[in-house]
Amino acid sequence: MTNNTYERPLPSQPIQATKHNIKKKSKTITKYVLYGFIISLLCVFIGISSYEVVSLKTINAAIEQQSVSCPPTSGESCKQLKADGITKSGYYVIRPPNSTETVEVYCDMKTDGGGWTLVASVMENSLEKTCSGGDAWFNYESEPDLTHREFLNWENTYTFGSTHAATYKDYKSSAYYSMQAEDVMIRHVPNSTPTNTSEATAFLQYYTNDHFLKMYGGNLYNFFRHHYPLKPKVPEFDSEKLLNALANRSSEVEALIPNFYRYEYPSGVASRLATGGMNMFTSYGMELHISGFSCSSSVTFNGKKSCLPTNSMTSTRTSYPFFGMLFIGNFPLKPTVGEYIRVRSYRLNADNTTSYSKTISDGSFEMKYEALCRDNGDDAVPNYCDVMYFIKNEEDWNTPKDTSAHFTVSNYNGYYDFYVRPIGIWTKSIVGYTMFASTDPEYIQETDIDKAMKKILSIVAGVDNIAPKCDGPSVPISISKGKDILISTIPPLVPGVTTGYLQFRTYGWTGTAYALCPGAKVDTCLGEYICIGGVRNTSYLDDCNDFANWNGKRDDVILATRANQFAHSTRDIHSTIMIFYR
Repeated sequence: MTNNTYERPLPSQPIQATKHNIKKKSKTITKYVLYGFIISLLCVFIGISSYEVVSLKTINAAIEQQSVSCPPTSGESCKQLKADGITKSGYYVIRPPNSTETVEVYCDMKTDGGGWTLVASVMENSLEKTCSGGDAWFNYESEPDLTHREFLNWENTYTFGSTHAATYKDYKSSAYYSMQAEDVMIRHVPNSTPTNTSEATAFLQYYTNDHFLKMYGGNLYNFFRHHYPLKPKVPEFDSEKLLNALANRSSEVEALIPNFYRYEYPSGVASRLATGGMNMFTSYGMELHISGFSCSSSVTFNGKKSCLPTNSMTSTRTSYPFFGMLFIGNFPLKPTVGEYIRVRSYRLNADNTTSYSKTISDGSFEMKYEALCRDNGDDAVPNYCDVMYFIKNEEDWNTPKDTSAHFTVSNYNGYYDFYVRPIGIWTKSIVGYTMFASTDPEYIQETDIDKAMKKILSIVAGVDNIAPKCDGPSVPISISKGKDILISTIPPLVPGVTTGYLQFRTYGWTGTAYALCPGAKVDTCLGEYICIGGVRNTSYLDDCNDFANWNGKRDDVILATRANQFAHSTRDIHSTIMIFYR
């Protein structure tokens, strides 16, 4: 390595300082004793990115602000040092129980009784420069490389950075994987804050106190490597499981519509119902169409289509009644005029029409539906009802509370369009269509439609584990500093976020696995706006930064000290997240 730069480590290049390297740098730091000498070298050798070079003079100046005298060597952790009577926060040397070597660490001896060991720090050098060597806590290698865990710094035994320069560059101590601990503390400080003044300058700080690490091997290395590995996945609805359940029990729904008429389906692959039999429609028939959602197309009967950009899926069943559904996965869809689900029906004559709408529930499931019923006055032609519906579940699916739908109708000469459009952010929800037909001379009755829709909802509610799961384990926190500030760190347009937690291994809408969500848990598969570090889904090449998408969406306005829209504040983006064990 040249020019004092840090290169992204390869499996054959673990980041370690050697005696040879120390001698090569000795001319610039001969003023230090041997131990302080090594600290400075690590700051230079490890703490500088390949594209944003920080001078040796800058790093040394930062170290000179802090004590570099040889700290005492005693104990396995800062917690033990505290128990042995040491009460001053500062730099100490410990020998973790699973290590044959000593390691210098910084100890916080004040917060919640003290005994906290700094083991790592995460910062974002530039959200404008993606996939760079400076993002040490985010893996973006090609797919075959994901089988090599030595690339994943959350799960390997590489070390980098320096405890003295932990807020200048990403830092990872051997204590990260060798210590035995019970809890985690997170400290948010402005970048370039001297480590030994971070207690005073932190604007936000919190910790766990339920000893959760005891269940997962005593440190985050074991937590990720052996219990919650960072493996990308694209969370999707299990559409086939749900539609199969509806098709298998469709006779229960059919029985609730008196004299149900079994309309004729087209043969083979088709997107139109043709006449439907008994002259229900003209030869143009009926079609179901999706517009927007990166999934625009006519829906085929007994067909299925996945729309990866929005993690949505359309699927149908030619049962009686017909079921067509759009499963909206975990993409935060802002409503636009061009996004809708539409049924277009071509009728022979002008129809008499009536409509019914209602919101019904079954446990934590809620369905909003509207039925548009038509009768052309000819007893030889079945009357029928198009029924559009929207299903959400705030509790089990984590559908955002304000997510809903509205229905509109447009009449034309010879056909009409029946639309359902989004209200709020559509995510983790289902839009469905079904058609009831009857040979009765009168309209299908509102009470019969209501019974049928309640049956459909009860079938949906009885199918377990169909919604995408993105949320990893979360641990409650106690806030020791900045309680009023925490809420200002959460982008307000990100749905399903609850503050007061530390969450691990959650997912973004692209399927990228995120390691840590500081101060909050995310239930809506939108980890990229809240969480840090992880492993990207290689289908999405922009997922590269330690702080993921903290700069929000393209048109979001970044404010100084308060999150806005989907973006964090400038204060948060230019801060360092320090990770402690106890």
